[in-house]
Amino acid sequence: MFDHDWPTLATGVAISHGLYNIRDNVGHIQISTTHHTSELPCDSIPYWWNTYGKVPFYGANSILL
Repeated sequence: MFDHDWPTLATGVAISHGLYNIRDNVGHIQISTTHHTSELPCDSIPYWWNTYGKVPFYGANSILL
């Protein structure tokens, strides 16, 4: 409850980043504790591709974001 608006009362913080595959109607959420907003998507997208995207999109040479 106090992790966003009252950071002095928080014991921790969780920041999420989501990816959605509209073809298969499947979402992927990655949770991090980093405060560097751009760092999370930059890490999340390659992780998603290497873990979940390579097989269903075999042969793809780009990703539309």
